[in-house]
Amino acid sequence: MSHKWRHNGDASNCSRFQLTRKVERNSGTGTHDVQKSFYVVAPLPSDWSDEQVNSFLREYNLLSIQELTMHEAMPGHHLQLALSNRYPSILRSVLWSGPFVEGWAVYAERLMVDEGYLDNDPLMHLINLKWYLRAVTNAIIDQAIHVDGMSRDAAMKLMIEGGFQEEREAAGKWVRAQLTSTQLSTYFVGYNEPIPRAAR
Repeated sequence: MSHKWRHNGDASNCSRFQLTRKVERNSGTGTHDVQKSFYVVAPLPSDWSDEQVNSFLREYNLLSIQELTMHEAMPGHHLQLALSNRYPSILRSVLWSGPFVEGWAVYAERLMVDEGYLDNDPLMHLINLKWYLRAVTNAIIDQAIHVDGMSRDAAMKLMIEGGFQEEREAAGKWVRAQLTSTQLSTYFVGYNEPIPRAAR
């Protein structure tokens, strides 16, 4: 496994970072297959006010970007999906489990922090707890919006005051909740499924 950071522009513009990861495996033929992946942090909308930009950047500060990388790349989604791709099947592709995929990524975040990532930095531990609180809050608002008719104001209040999310994160989550019924619950549900629980 290898990785590299590439930056395309001024260091103050965090929207230009790309993380490229490679997972190598022995294909059984004596050769190695490489599965590449990358993610790009999207540019901030040009119509946002300074306060909206600052809100978003407070939510995705340098430690949160590292938490996001644990979730999305290593040892989260990219690793789990690259290993899953070693055993391709129609059944696996049709019956994949969203809660398992998200639960694994949340478990991976926790594992990294519990194993002392960043030399047991207490701020990294706090960020990890904040992100787990986000998973809990996601599950609450997902159900409350789609079953109980929770209003935008009530959801925003819960996310900001109860979940310690910045306004831009909460506003984006409200839109996402309108479009993806039950997906927001998969982080919490998957983390508490038997396989990740047994690994803890």
